[in-house]
This record gives sequence, C-alpha cells and structure tokens, in this order.
Amino acid sequence: MDFSELPSNIITSLNDLNANLDIVESKYNQFYDRSLSEEHEKMTPLEKAKSEIVAAHTINSLFFIYLQLNGQDVSKHPINYELNRVSKSIARVKEIEDKRLAPKLDISASKRFVKSALWDKDQQAKKPKLDVEKRP
Repeated sequence: MDFSELPSNIITSLNDLNANLDIVESKYNQFYDRSLSEEHEKMTPLEKAKSEIVAAHTINSLFFIYLQLNGQDVSKHPINYELNRVSKSIARVKEIEDKRLAPKLDISASKRFVKSALWDKDQQAKKPKLDVEKRP
C-alpha cells in the first residue's frame, strides 16, 4: 500500500502507534528475559498476583486491539469474558491491598477507653466530691 495516499494526520497516528508498540515490546521483552521464578522468589504473594494480573491484562488488551484492527466483531468474542475476568481480579487485588493498608484496631486500648468511660460505683465512692457551695 502506498502511504502517500493517506492523510497526514493518519500517518502521524500510525507512526505514533508504531513507536508505542515498540516501547511495549521492549518492556515486555525486559520483563520476560529475566527468569520469572527468580523474580517471584523476591516478591510477596500480593506482588506476585499484581504482576500476573498486569501480564494477563496486557496480553488480553493487545489481543483485543489486534482483533479490532483486523476488523473482527469483538462484541461477542470470548476475549471480552477474559478481560472482564481480569478486571474482577484487579478489583479483588485492590480490595485485598486496601484491607492490608487499613488501620488496625488496638483491642486493649479500646477496652481501656470503654472501661474508663463507664460509671463504676466503687470508683465513684473513692473520688473526692467537689463542694461547689463553699466558694466565696
């Protein structure tokens, strides 16, 4: 195909797409050139889940784009189910991470707060009474 027939804005967009795909490919190769098992040994389970989900989302998104560029109807394609499944996994990992970062309840401190706030008959007898009437 002769690209001189295309408008200049489309040629610019195609060049940008090609440059961005080159960047994605280089990042992908950097990630998978390293031994995945060695990288996973250094990660926490949450980090492992994040890396696997990012990889799955990236691959499925690229395949979705590939199908669209080839003119296929993706509305009923199984890739939509897969992208939804990955999105639910992303939400689940985010929920787990938020729970991990949430403030924790200090049970012993809360017991002390409640105990000091409640009225105790024995404690009331020990406190000296203030005599307000004797003030000048």
